[in-house]
Amino acid sequence: MFVENANDILYTLTPDGIFTYVSPNWTELLGHATSEVIDASFEQFVHPEDLPLCQNFLENIIATGQKQSGVQYRVRHKEGHFRWHESNGSPLTNEQGEVAALLGVARDITENKNLEANLFESNERLEDLLLELPVAVMIVDYHSRQILEINPQAMVMLGYTSEELVGKKCTDCVCPAEEEQCPIIDLGKDSDHSEREILNAFGERVPIHKSAIITELDNKTVILECFTDISRMKEMERQLQEMARTDELTGLYNRRYFMEQTRRELARAQRYGNPVSMLSFDIDHFKDINDRYGHPAGDSVLFSLSRVCADSLRETDTLARIGGEEFAVLLPETGIEEAAMIGERLRQRVAANVCRCDHQEIRCTISLGAARFKGADDDLEGLMKRTDKALYEAKNSGRDRLCRNRSGP
Repeated sequence: MFVENANDILYTLTPDGIFTYVSPNWTELLGHATSEVIDASFEQFVHPEDLPLCQNFLENIIATGQKQSGVQYRVRHKEGHFRWHESNGSPLTNEQGEVAALLGVARDITENKNLEANLFESNERLEDLLLELPVAVMIVDYHSRQILEINPQAMVMLGYTSEELVGKKCTDCVCPAEEEQCPIIDLGKDSDHSEREILNAFGERVPIHKSAIITELDNKTVILECFTDISRMKEMERQLQEMARTDELTGLYNRRYFMEQTRRELARAQRYGNPVSMLSFDIDHFKDINDRYGHPAGDSVLFSLSRVCADSLRETDTLARIGGEEFAVLLPETGIEEAAMIGERLRQRVAANVCRCDHQEIRCTISLGAARFKGADDDLEGLMKRTDKALYEAKNSGRDRLCRNRSGP
């Protein structure tokens, strides 16, 4: 039952590469009937470009009698396309101690390969971010929830020895019971395939993908759990989310995220009648800075200004770079008078700031516009138009100043 329910394909090969066994999920994952695989050479199924790698994989195991792991290759599906697999192989010996066959475990990593290809163009970066996660196994008594057995991979992942875990209730050590009920025991499901968290020996919550089934072992009803550490995947998701909402140069929020956040805040303001204001500002004569000092110096000015402004605002404020040298600030729970005071503080601190780049000291000033949200009859576009109108007034009246919108669209 473990083999039939495993996500990985188990197979055996003779020393010359002939299949003598494949687990039933070969048919499910690759479409070939078992009868089409048994007694056939693995070379019939492997992509031609990957054949030398797979041949070397088999030859090393047979010649050295040592386990080999991590070989990645493409396998032909019955419909003609190829899927990526990663295999580990171990030698099987006969009574004379000679290597008589290879026992392999193959995992489909096609989705990981596709994800990497879409995210990065560099093969070197792809390999760095490749998700190669070990599989941990834990057997838990269904009725008592006592841990009956764990495998070495689980010990490595959790930081416990087998002696430290076997006999304990899983809810007392590795399963954070307060998060939600156990899907199998408490909710009466036959299986569980989901993302969850598990506690390691250091009290840290480790994100995992878990596959669990109910089975019988030594006349006991047990839960067989297989789980993999997805910490790297979660971190990559977090980084992608961060990249999607931040400006690469300054580290501030980008225009897209600023618009989304502002729409949400304005909706709350309409619902509860809370005051909201907005500042819009840009750097005075920024083109002159680029022309005089060069674009790298201009980038340094943008970064330096961003740090000054971010340090001058409240945690509840949203600061974003919405264009080349254009910035905006959303000020929740803030009327126009307070917004003007905040804008004036920004103006003064930027004017006092010195950006040092290539032994040069560069100063700059900003012009700002301020406007308030009018409520039920207002929207984001209207608020931004009024803020921009006030900004243009500040620029046209001499720059290095703040103007507030008092009326009109």
